Amino acid sequence: MPVSATLVSVCFVVNGDKLLMMEHRGGFAKGFWSVLGGRMEPGETPAQAAVRELQEESGLTATELRQAGYVWLYQVNAITGMNLFVVTGFTGEIAGSDEGTPVWVPLADLPHLKHVPYLRPLLDILAPNAFLEGTLTIDSALSPLAIDLRQHRMAESRRITR
Repeated sequence: MPVSATLVSVCFVVNGDKLLMMEHRGGFAKGFWSVLGGRMEPGETPAQAAVRELQEESGLTATELRQAGYVWLYQVNAITGMNLFVVTGFTGEIAGSDEGTPVWVPLADLPHLKHVPYLRPLLDILAPNAFLEGTLTIDSALSPLAIDLRQHRMAESRRITR
């Protein structure tokens, strides 16, 4: 059975104690709340893909982002390399897309949302200068089967200002 491999950039957009999230209308996370992001296009760097995906899905332009991790997500027939970014500076107004309408969600409300089940362990990247690396293995319902993540503290040099 063939296995597909995909590279994506994922944006954890933070505004105070709120996280920008979207209930997805289709695709991989249909029916779940998740952070924004998507596939890298040929020739793009992970940061370029993060900025583009954020713009396409929310109307916001990232002005300050930090590379905050790299996690391999394993499923039965798919492997996804996830470049994780924390976005703390942005311009523009929130606008919806075909994928959904982003909204600011208080971090305290996350336990009450039907979010992608593997989101919770990734939230460690919100700590200052945190960098997360490792693997997540999920089932067809997107629930974690195995988690092997390591958190590191990184220097400010990981910050990308546009």
